[in-house]
Amino acid sequence: MEELKKSLSGKYLEMGEYFNKAFELFPKVMQKEVILVGIMVLLSITASFTMKTPLRYIIPVFSGIVTLLLLQKVIYSIDKIGDLSFEEEKTNNNMIKCIIIALFSTVPLVSLIFVIFCLIYPYFMVSYLSENMNFSQAKEYAGIVSPGNRMRIILPGFIITICISLITMPLIYIGGIGLVIAGIVSALLSILFVSIHSIIYLNVKYMNEKNGNQNNNQEVIEIEQ
Repeated sequence: MEELKKSLSGKYLEMGEYFNKAFELFPKVMQKEVILVGIMVLLSITASFTMKTPLRYIIPVFSGIVTLLLLQKVIYSIDKIGDLSFEEEKTNNNMIKCIIIALFSTVPLVSLIFVIFCLIYPYFMVSYLSENMNFSQAKEYAGIVSPGNRMRIILPGFIITICISLITMPLIYIGGIGLVIAGIVSALLSILFVSIHSIIYLNVKYMNEKNGNQNNNQEVIEIEQ
């Protein structure tokens, strides 16, 4: 993870590089977060079998919470290498944030408004979940880093979402084992989504910090002159 962090701190990466690093990170996430990954797979399979029942409104909320928890942990494992304070200081607060975002993104009508909001501020959700920020602070931060970087994080998510639909829809119509396979594929692609989302967010975060420090240093030089 330390090598990955260094590579994300050096320069803005290209889209192909994001996907390459996401595929490299993917097996590490699968290996390290076995419990969360297992829960994601089980919930995804369950969702495939409950699309015509009232559970179709409940399962996505739990799936969202688990996926967001995984996103937090992946970002933290890269960003906070050697820092052991996550479990003891931030777990409860982060769980509450995950529940809030999961509800916003799954409740009808509210989810539509939230999607539009996230298209305007595409870095809001990740910064709100992974940083020590409240809602307004995360919105302000997203407003700073989003200009020039919107498609950087929106496009991969769109591509993966399309892939999930194209692969799972035919399997769902098959029924039976097709539903199981659809659930597994959906969960695996969601984990890939988490991987690439984490990488892009941290790359933009590090470059914003780097450029900010350079600007501050330039101001100091100009004042001294």
